[in-house]
Amino acid sequence: MNGVVSNIERIADYATNIAEAAIYSIEGKDIRHKPIDKQI
Repeated sequence: MNGVVSNIERIADYATNIAEAAIYSIEGKDIRHKPIDKQI
């Protein structure tokens, strides 16, 4: 069961990376998380 959860989490991480790359490719926006000191 633990392995299934790990694989689902990995798939979600890949989906997030694909979405970030698509937004950057289409809109030119970098939506990755920034360090806390840069957000202010």
